[in-house]
Formats: sequence, structure tokens, C-alpha cells
Amino acid sequence: MRDLTFGDIRKYVALTDGISICMRETLTYELFNYIWEVPDTYNELYLIGFGQLNEPFDNNGYKTHLALEIMLSHTPREDDK
Repeated sequence: MRDLTFGDIRKYVALTDGISICMRETLTYELFNYIWEVPDTYNELYLIGFGQLNEPFDNNGYKTHLALEIMLSHTPREDDK
């Protein structure tokens, strides 16, 4: 199976969802109101997983508790090799 990168899935992410990008190595994250705000520098990073974030999230003044959390890494997953 080929390793997926964020660039592979970017076009499938809903345009209106809030996005949380979490880095596996540091567990730090960045929040974005929309997918087009996520810098292209993330495109080459490997997709580790994704899911629904159920935390307070301010999407351009619209308060919501739902966003898409995407975990990325500089190295591919090892569990599917």
C-alpha cells in the first residue's frame, strides 16, 4: 500500500469545515477556519490519521464544537508495512 500524504487528500476535505492539523512528533497543532488556509507546506507530510474534533472551535466568529482533526508526520506509518 502506498503511503498517503496530506496533498493526496486535501482536495477531498470539505471547504467549510474547520481544520486542526496535529503533528505526531510533537503533538502540537494548528487551527484553520478553512482548508484553503492550510499552507501548501503540509502537502508533503504523511497522513497518520484523521477524525472528528469535538472541542470548542471558533470558525471565523461562528462557534462550533466540530472540526476535522488531521494527524500528520514527517515519516510514514509503520503499522501497515
